Amino acid sequence: MTATCTNWAMFSLVAIIALLGAACGSSGYAASDPQALGESLVVEYYEDLKTGRNEELESQLAEGFQSITRNGALVRSQVVERIDEGTFGDYELSDFQVTQAPDTLIVAYRGTIESGGETPPPTWRVNVFRFIGDRWLGVTFADAS
Repeated sequence: MTATCTNWAMFSLVAIIALLGAACGSSGYAASDPQALGESLVVEYYEDLKTGRNEELESQLAEGFQSITRNGALVRSQVVERIDEGTFGDYELSDFQVTQAPDTLIVAYRGTIESGGETPPPTWRVNVFRFIGDRWLGVTFADAS
């Protein structure tokens, strides 16, 4: 009986140490299918622009969000202002390349969106998303035009 209790105690101790090690050594949230998730997050961003769901789009941007385009760098409040003032239409997205780091998705792609009645040629773009709290939020957008 003592051997059984000792074995059980040892097993329990090893299990607890393993669980604590997994929790403490966790490298962050990882998406099970980063490619599909990254594409989905970007498409949702453009759909919200196209359909005028500005409040939904704004809620998907982290407090420290920053956008970089040929016109310069904009912080979250400036981006929100531009979104509220803008009129967006059809968009095209292609050539997605998604990589993942702990709690982070980096989504590169070619894209364009109609704005003010004009559709510029597609450019390489990147959106960076972080898993914050219980959801993915945009932290950076850059356009390589």
